[in-house]
Amino acid sequence: QAIIDTAMRAYGRVDALINNAGILRDKSFGKMEMADFEAVMQVHFMGSVYCTRAAWPVMQEQKYGRIVCTTSMAGLVGNFGQANYGAAKTAMLGFMNVLKAEGAKNNILANCISPVAGETRMAGTVADAKVAALVTSDYVAPAVSWLCSEQCNVSGEVIGASGGYFTAVRFYRSEGVLLRDNNTVPSVDDFAAAAGQIFDFSNPVPFTGTAKEFLRRMQEAGLYQP
Repeated sequence: QAIIDTAMRAYGRVDALINNAGILRDKSFGKMEMADFEAVMQVHFMGSVYCTRAAWPVMQEQKYGRIVCTTSMAGLVGNFGQANYGAAKTAMLGFMNVLKAEGAKNNILANCISPVAGETRMAGTVADAKVAALVTSDYVAPAVSWLCSEQCNVSGEVIGASGGYFTAVRFYRSEGVLLRDNNTVPSVDDFAAAAGQIFDFSNPVPFTGTAKEFLRRMQEAGLYQP
């Protein structure tokens, strides 16, 4: 609340909020202390909730706002040893989607950025030096700036940003299959028999992560060798 109050005293309004606080407490889930799980959830997710809650009535009153939350590939596709971090970052998606719905009538747009920025204090402890040199936060800033601007005309979107490579990330489903005849409840055997169809993604393409695609492109261009 003090952060938003300070902005209001200085500028009289709050047009954009970027939720980007973060810590790491990496360890495989079986060895992770629950205190470390809760600490990461508190900083990443609840930190975003508290700041947004403070800014929300201001944006409602002025009928304008841009909110950017930070998600991560650890949440979107998973990363070993980051169950706490991945859970917090995936929670951002549900938060964003509800803010999109509730903010629409007051021109409050909510989106997520999924960045790779190797020189930050948080990532600097784990990032490979050669990769970190390619993916500084300067290459993420244009996307975040646009999401905070009046030009932004989207809400509920996830933007992957890695080393100047930008992509819109959405979740897709398979075509699926209806397993019922009138009021017949399908059995587990029915599901098993249809599993091939249920998990058939021959048409939609599942998201696999921006960093992997970025590094592939850099390798093809001869600009990076692992």
